[in-house]
Amino acid sequence: MKRVLACFLIILFAGPEPATSQPTTLDECISQGAEPDCGLRHGTASSPCGGAAWYGDRTAWFPLTYVGPIVVELLTAAWEEVQYPAYLEIVPFTGTPTNQFCYEGNPGITIGIVRGGYPCSWERFGPVPLDAYVSIGASYAIQLVSFDTLQYTHSPAINCIRVTVTPLSIAEPTWSQVKMVYKD
Repeated sequence: MKRVLACFLIILFAGPEPATSQPTTLDECISQGAEPDCGLRHGTASSPCGGAAWYGDRTAWFPLTYVGPIVVELLTAAWEEVQYPAYLEIVPFTGTPTNQFCYEGNPGITIGIVRGGYPCSWERFGPVPLDAYVSIGASYAIQLVSFDTLQYTHSPAINCIRVTVTPLSIAEPTWSQVKMVYKD
């Protein structure tokens, strides 16, 4: 009995670390002090929808856990200087993300083109099923690829990002389908 108790205590205290969950949704605004997990800010602007920032190259928010189709919404701001779009992408993770993620040139799968609205507008992309790229329970990043010439022409500025999971719709079977299941 003492051996069983000793084995139990060893397993209990020397076992694996408890699992921690990664978020499946995201709701952050730059005007409220949030920043992307990585990216180079090239400027800040005031707009009727709050402060917004534009970024050059890659900006990313991670890690998110894929549990089903997602909807991505961006609160963007654009002015006459906005001549380039930004590309909204997802990047599946093959390893552990680091703060160097944005600078490693990770290729993404484009799920939308962000054009920006004057003076600001919400842009909605989805629902987007990522099953072909990300397994259920696997990690991925939302990546925004922007352009900036540093001479007054750039991609739209971003204030807020919202990622939500859409519920899977399960259709009720028709009477004909039920009869087919129990057919002799």
